[in-house]
Amino acid sequence: MNFYDEFQFFYAAVAVLCGAVCAAIYQIPAVILAAISKKTSGKILTFIIDLLWMCLSAAFCFYVFFKLNFPQIRLYMIVSVFAGMWIYYETFNIFIAFLFKLVYNKIIKVYKNLKKTKEKK
Repeated sequence: MNFYDEFQFFYAAVAVLCGAVCAAIYQIPAVILAAISKKTSGKILTFIIDLLWMCLSAAFCFYVFFKLNFPQIRLYMIVSVFAGMWIYYETFNIFIAFLFKLVYNKIIKVYKNLKKTKEKK
């Protein structure tokens, strides 16, 4: 068994973590995309944001792999990144979506109150 084979579990674990981080970061543009209508301009913007997110996610993962001096990119590492994204969406996404909804509702409530106060004056 060579040196790199002993650390394959570590490489896979880091790849899963990278996938979870990328999925968590996608929550920011997902909130913006939810606010945009699904008209033609909204679909184009969705495509552009998704493409940008994919490129940045790939760059982030390869940067992490490079900084940790991984020997080479293997299929199990790519599968692990997608597994990390899936794990995030199946577990933490519900909690994060709840928090975003809570904050969004508070902001809307404050906005409506300010609007009513402004109209009374």
